[in-house]
Amino acid sequence: MFKNIFHICFVIYIYTFLFNSTLAQTNNQEFRSTWVITWEHISSSKTAEQNKATIREILDNHVKAKMTSVLFQVRQSGTAYYQSSFEPWGYYAGYNYPGYDPLQYAVEEAHKRGLELHAWFNVFNVSSTYSGTISAEHPEWICRDQNGNPMTSYMSSSPGLQAVRDYTINVAMEIVRNYDIDGFHLDYVRWNEYDTDDMLDAPSQLEQEIKPDGLFSDKTISKLTSP
Repeated sequence: MFKNIFHICFVIYIYTFLFNSTLAQTNNQEFRSTWVITWEHISSSKTAEQNKATIREILDNHVKAKMTSVLFQVRQSGTAYYQSSFEPWGYYAGYNYPGYDPLQYAVEEAHKRGLELHAWFNVFNVSSTYSGTISAEHPEWICRDQNGNPMTSYMSSSPGLQAVRDYTINVAMEIVRNYDIDGFHLDYVRWNEYDTDDMLDAPSQLEQEIKPDGLFSDKTISKLTSP
């Protein structure tokens, strides 16, 4: 049931480009959690057993702090920290299978402790250029400036492209189908901002780029708000 509801909600979320959307728990229980970013729970310099021990310690600390849930990062910069058929393993896993499935292990250990585990998913940030990532395989999906030049750092896939939206939904749904997660935490559901240097180098262009009624053209907005 959760998987069907999630699929519908995720599609709506992407198409309407909402920044902050949550599903209320039916029993209205308190939600207390922290974000567990990739480099806190995995390191390519450690063995699988050492990394597993780190996950257990993190979850034990959540219990001691009377948390109810953990937001466990599973996708970062267009790379995966779980068994993905779409994207390569991430930097902190050494771009290789680390000898265990971090998400599967975290789900099992969280549930043993009575904790919910929510998958923390970076949606449009795809900064990694490692082989097999969006940035490497689909440079045409990367956001571009007003001159048509693709971003060269802190890259984001363009949510205005149908291919990007379809791909992102497929990546997310694979997690929902394959793991017994309790929720899905969507992050980076936006275009990335200008770099500070870009703003300083071209202040005269701001008046042309920023329209009184918003930053984006009606054509771009319609792609995100129309089914």
